[in-house]
Amino acid sequence: MGRRKGARNVDFEATKADIVSRVAHFVTETPGPHSFRSLAAAADLNAGTVRHYFGDGEGLIRAVLGFLHARAEPMLRQAATEVPPDVERSCREFLLGVVFGWEAGLGSIHRLGMTYGLTAPAFGPTYLDMVLEPTLRTAEARLARHVAEGQLPALDLRAAALTLVAPVVLALLHQETFGGKEHRALDLGAFVERHAAWCAGAFERDGGPRPR
Repeated sequence: MGRRKGARNVDFEATKADIVSRVAHFVTETPGPHSFRSLAAAADLNAGTVRHYFGDGEGLIRAVLGFLHARAEPMLRQAATEVPPDVERSCREFLLGVVFGWEAGLGSIHRLGMTYGLTAPAFGPTYLDMVLEPTLRTAEARLARHVAEGQLPALDLRAAALTLVAPVVLALLHQETFGGKEHRALDLGAFVERHAAWCAGAFERDGGPRPR
């Protein structure tokens, strides 16, 4: 019996998953920024194929970010639950993990999400949900563990997580994305050490951002 009109091929999902995997590999292995055209070319796609499997270009990017988010989920869970009791060490290890992840491919994912999030407002929440917020929520979970165990006073966890993470993400954008490494180099390791010590001291001494 032939396939009824409008029905998907049996291998539709498998083919779609293969396309997403290939594009995700290209994004993480190839310096960006990436246009939609370059992403399609990386997977040998044409516009008709993209529409068939993803609806449009943004649908492809959403699928790629979802794939990469799922791949990062176990590491985020580990970072959220394996928390050393020393607050400064905890902050330092987490931020070093952010730097390592960025250099291992996370930076390309941020660039991809920002490229589409800044130019297509409707795409912004996708970038937040699948790339930026998971990192912030992991930082919140670590800080919440310190509060629960009495190593930190009560904090506005969201504000504290932003205080911890945002300067390092900005430094990575400065150095890795916008060419600061060549124009005004920064010792990222030393910056992370100082920032982690400052945050830990501020959170412990002053209570950091207060709960509302």
